[in-house]
Amino acid sequence: SSPWSLTMFALDDLRALFYSRHVSLQDAIRRITADGIVQVLERFVSVAPTIGLAAPRIAVAAINPHGGEGGLFGREEIDTIGPGVELARSRGFPADGPFPADTAFVRAMRKDGQGYDGVLTMYHDQGQIAMKLLGFPVRVWQLWRFLHGRRIDVAVSQSSFHSPVVARLLGVRSIYMNDNEHAMGNVPAF
Repeated sequence: SSPWSLTMFALDDLRALFYSRHVSLQDAIRRITADGIVQVLERFVSVAPTIGLAAPRIAVAAINPHGGEGGLFGREEIDTIGPGVELARSRGFPADGPFPADTAFVRAMRKDGQGYDGVLTMYHDQGQIAMKLLGFPVRVWQLWRFLHGRRIDVAVSQSSFHSPVVARLLGVRSIYMNDNEHAMGNVPAF
């Protein structure tokens, strides 16, 4: 077993890294530290070559609206996240930010050589919303193409989100088979 973990979702050339996962927003904010940001980036950089990224570039998301607007909407970017990014850069980790969360993924997806290989999000929904919006239609289309013409009676899933949506698209019943989708990391069974 590993002494540490890293949660990452990948979709094509885009990755979402999660600073925190299944905690309240208040707890997620309290847990953010400059050293913690460096630790997550260090972990990602250490495993990135195994997924074909020799020198990944990472955009770091802010926690407050508009990146805090210089302290107007919160000081986390000034007091913690920004210093974490600077500390990471001083240790050789290729990180930029903090960027407002509503534009961090847009920046990452740029195709002009200025994009990023991933976005370090500060809490669960920052990464989940973007990746599900970008990736769910693709996965459903791939699943539909695979299943098209086959006799399907029921869609079984460990995810309360995916099961009913896919079942509706396939025109079959839905069975949600896990009473705690987070116990399995929200991994669909199909």
